[in-house]
Amino acid sequence: LGMAKIFYSQNKEYPPDTLLLSELLSNKKVPEEIINQWLEQMHWKPSDYIYVIVIRNPVGKVLPPDIVHQFDILSSDRALIFDYDLVWIMTQPKRLEGFDIERIEPLNKKLKELNLYAGLSRRCPAIGSLYTSYRQAVCSLEKCIYNQEPNLHIMPYIDTWIDDLLNEIYPLVDLKKYCTPQLTALETYDKKTNSDLLNTLICYFEHNQNLKETSETMYLHRNTVKYRLSKCEEILETDLNNMNRNLGIYFSLKVISFLKNKSRQ
Repeated sequence: LGMAKIFYSQNKEYPPDTLLLSELLSNKKVPEEIINQWLEQMHWKPSDYIYVIVIRNPVGKVLPPDIVHQFDILSSDRALIFDYDLVWIMTQPKRLEGFDIERIEPLNKKLKELNLYAGLSRRCPAIGSLYTSYRQAVCSLEKCIYNQEPNLHIMPYIDTWIDDLLNEIYPLVDLKKYCTPQLTALETYDKKTNSDLLNTLICYFEHNQNLKETSETMYLHRNTVKYRLSKCEEILETDLNNMNRNLGIYFSLKVISFLKNKSRQ
């Protein structure tokens, strides 16, 4: 954001509304009357939902036209971009449902072609809350990068809010203390037998307990995954179809994945 602010403040011909967005994205207070004037100037409605997409672009290049076209398709009104920070801000009328996986899949494919990653915020009810949406998009972006799924290059915040919560409490709490103790037994079994039960269980939950998707993601036969999950149930002394028990296991797996990603950063 700093690069965008410096660039646009030096470029006197560029509309000043971009600087207002920089202030909002930096969590600075902007008077409501100025925001309302800006919305009117942009032909954005105060009742519209706001979405933020952040793209990690290590080489600092401007987005190619086909990527920009995908953003234009997603946004029902207008979109702005900070070329050097790759922060995309879009509006959408409340009557629309938002951005589901099918709607963002063409953008996902284009990002994959360019080896770029992106995070998508939840819908923001007001432009004044832009900083919150920006943080959500950054959190989703980081999760997407470290998720290690080859076909996933944009991640919605709805899939990462637990990671955001863990990131907030991470410096203050020993997260492992709250994990299901039996998972230690699962890790020990993996080390002794050179198996991969823990990662299989993580993948299974990440794909909504869908056996087919888990098998395809891990490049394993369906029966191999079924056997591993059965072994997980045996070691964990649980039933993976029991939602009450699964909640504790799922949270514990989220903590483990979160801590692994932290160690990679």
